[in-house]
Amino acid sequence: MERRDLIKDELERIGKAISQLLANFLALKTNCNIALAIENTNKQFKEELDIDVKLMLTLQQQVFAEYLESKKLTPQHIEILIDYFFETGSSLKEHHPEKARIILNKALEMIDFINNNSKTYSFERKGKEDKIRELIRTLKN
Repeated sequence: MERRDLIKDELERIGKAISQLLANFLALKTNCNIALAIENTNKQFKEELDIDVKLMLTLQQQVFAEYLESKKLTPQHIEILIDYFFETGSSLKEHHPEKARIILNKALEMIDFINNNSKTYSFERKGKEDKIRELIRTLKN
């Protein structure tokens, strides 16, 4: 029972940390240079949670799925990462459309990962997917 409590506590800690990093990014994004906000947030993901966002963006889909599995993230944790990737991609769409496309496509891969590994259907997740696909369609080539 104690081990289960430790695991539950660790999952809650990770969830809070990811949520806090997203909130920090949104605050930084409005107050300073977007590139600096992304760099700082990515650095915090790496230092605090050992989640390497830059690496994630380079991984092929199968290796990416293995990476997510290795981090023991819950679907809720990944949903917050999807929100971060969406916010990052939408922030870069005007001046760095190709980079935005890479980030947004990775968010779609995370949605696919959850859909393939979850027993529940989420209308909210489907809404996010539609929103991301629409944003990708609007990007400059």
